[in-house]
Amino acid sequence: MTQSQGPRSSERRTAERVPFEPLRVRLDRSREGILLDLSESGALLVMSMSPPRDNTFRLTIEWKDTHVAVSARVVRSEQRQVQLESATLKRKDYNVALEFLDMAPDTAAAIRRIIQH
Repeated sequence: MTQSQGPRSSERRTAERVPFEPLRVRLDRSREGILLDLSESGALLVMSMSPPRDNTFRLTIEWKDTHVAVSARVVRSEQRQVQLESATLKRKDYNVALEFLDMAPDTAAAIRRIIQH
């Protein structure tokens, strides 16, 4: 019998995720999402649409007195259904995992400040 070796072997996260208070974020100024967790290397959002894998865009996070804009790539997008008690229809949302790209030192420092809130 073999023992589990921790996280799945397909897990490539390079930094610990920090759960975050739900916060609205913008993608390329035209789309929105809700930030669920954040790390120094990426983020998990909930979005009403599923962007294609490897799609890149500019993610803007505004939290308290910190404003961050960072290039990001879609790593995966998974559908999740939401049933509202007062609704007769189910709403489809997507968990969208992002990887940050080419971060400048000041951008990385700003993300660390947000994480350490």
